[in-house]
Amino acid sequence: MNREIKDKQRICKYCKKIIKAPHSNSQKYHKDCFKEWRNEYQRRNAKENPERYKKYNQTYYTKNKANIKKRVNDWRDKNREKFREYNKKRIKKNEEKIRKYYRERARKLSKTPKYKKYAKIRNKSRYIKNKKDFCEICRSKEKIEKHHPDYSKPLEVKFLCHLCHVRVHYGK
Repeated sequence: MNREIKDKQRICKYCKKIIKAPHSNSQKYHKDCFKEWRNEYQRRNAKENPERYKKYNQTYYTKNKANIKKRVNDWRDKNREKFREYNKKRIKKNEEKIRKYYRERARKLSKTPKYKKYAKIRNKSRYIKNKKDFCEICRSKEKIEKHHPDYSKPLEVKFLCHLCHVRVHYGK
């Protein structure tokens, strides 16, 4: 149904100015004023009832994860310098928290079965008798690393320089 909008002057409840061309009879705010009001309202309610908004934010994030990540990545690409500056400040400000987080994360990861499996392989490969101090592909003697073609055979290791190791893994 198309209803005619009454000629009554509408006054924005937020900025107290006249709404020149209201789009409906119930319009109470300018478009930008409404956004401002909604943001203030959400911030105020988030302080009063933090659990409700935490739950809301979590469900919103899970439903819109792909879109949010895309928006964030686009912003980060457009504002590279701002992001770097922000990140430096954030790290300086929360240095101890970040260290604590990574320590805790490493401790938790070290207890997972997958980590234990790779740790066994690392430990076994430490004691290989025929260690080579040169790359098996290019014969370079710089930055020698161990490469496991098959993790189920931890003692079968190839010794490669860093560049050759990257080429083997990424096919470059």
